Amino acid sequence: MVQVSSSEIFPLENAACSSLPDSACDIVRLATPSKTAGPKRGPVAKRRFQKGRFEVVNGVAYTLYYEDVPQASGLTLSRRARRKLGHLGVNGMSQRSALREHQAFMQMVNLKRGSVAPALVGQTFEDMVNLWRKDVAPHLAASTLRQRESHLRQHILPKFGKEAPHTLTVPILEQFATALRQKVSRKTVVQVLVTISGIQKYATKQGVRAVVVSLKDLEIGRQGAVARRPYFTKEQVGQIIGLAKEPYQTMFTLAWCTGL
Repeated sequence: MVQVSSSEIFPLENAACSSLPDSACDIVRLATPSKTAGPKRGPVAKRRFQKGRFEVVNGVAYTLYYEDVPQASGLTLSRRARRKLGHLGVNGMSQRSALREHQAFMQMVNLKRGSVAPALVGQTFEDMVNLWRKDVAPHLAASTLRQRESHLRQHILPKFGKEAPHTLTVPILEQFATALRQKVSRKTVVQVLVTISGIQKYATKQGVRAVVVSLKDLEIGRQGAVARRPYFTKEQVGQIIGLAKEPYQTMFTLAWCTGL
């Protein structure tokens, strides 16, 4: 395993910025504020999905990307950064390994920024649900289909309907399960995750890029302690039968003796 050095940060250079004062230059580098009507809002960091740039300089592989840097003023500066992946060659890593490191690092960057890859046309999770409804749902039992549709309507589609199937990764579903656990029982959370997994599996069979997450990959928590069922003691039953009037005295006696 090749050790990856710490990030080497380089400010974004802008030719138009060179002739401006430092304070004005900082403003130019900030993300463009929204132009929509309404109360004035401060600049917002760009959250677009980025693939990054992989390059090799003098036998060393680098990843070039943009990252968000909080400022003391409370704003966020988006600036260019470069991360050293490692040396290539006989005594170093292969270019294929460096590309894998690059992709894994960019996935972490996008996850931290809250950015996901845009879904292809006709390949959102909701599109896969509609395809599943057409091809798989008719073969399910009525009770099973009713349960699946309830999961989709109440919990899944409002959260992931417009997302791409490959964005439903382990961290995303872990957060989803944790939030859902605050509202419903653990059993319901498991059933909802099974519904998602079934649709994701069918999406992969259709050649759509999707992530199939197993329940073993998630930490859902343990089921709470089962509530103790109340019952009458022998003395209490004797008192109930003694105070009851006919025909209830006979009925209670038979129920106690037979366990009905």
